[in-house]
Amino acid sequence: IVLRQWKAEVEASLLQGKFHAVDGTGRWRLNLGETDVRMSGFSGNLFLRGERGPVWFNSFRGQLNLNWMDGLIDLRKMQGAINVDLLKTDLRVREGRGNWTIKAKRGDSVLSGFSGQLRAEGVASDWTISAASESVIQVFTREGAVKVRWLEGRPSVFLSSRKGKIEVPKPLQAEDRDGFSIVEKNLGSKASGRLLVRTGSGPISFR
Repeated sequence: IVLRQWKAEVEASLLQGKFHAVDGTGRWRLNLGETDVRMSGFSGNLFLRGERGPVWFNSFRGQLNLNWMDGLIDLRKMQGAINVDLLKTDLRVREGRGNWTIKAKRGDSVLSGFSGQLRAEGVASDWTISAASESVIQVFTREGAVKVRWLEGRPSVFLSSRKGKIEVPKPLQAEDRDGFSIVEKNLGSKASGRLLVRTGSGPISFR
């Protein structure tokens, strides 16, 4: 299926093959099987559910609900209310903005240049995030590692792990509280954003 400049409601199902769309708008609902998905220049409301295959987006504005089981998800220049639910999938995000919720049970998730609000949850998932000033980042994972880099400014931070090691720059320092390793620094009015990370056994790195 190939759609170009389609500006109306779409409801489609595809068991196997390709779904490519360029410059689409409207309310779209897609239920896909083993499918190669490529979309660029979309604005509107998109519901996308699929089983397996690569998913590539470039230049999205609006609301996205993405549910995918297996494959590589590559999202570029995405802005809006983004909800992503992944099973065993690797995720790459470049220039994400807005209010995001990501659930990734397993896999490797890398978000570069994120700006906005992010809530990320995982089981055995690794997270690597670089965030812009004023962002609000929350990451919760049971076994995975979390690496966060703040591009500008200094956020208020709360980092907590039951068994994982926490690496932070000076003068920040981890302390033991009731069996948890914790780093807490509230910068008050001087803070440029907030960062909250909790892991079970996975290490945490912040810089």
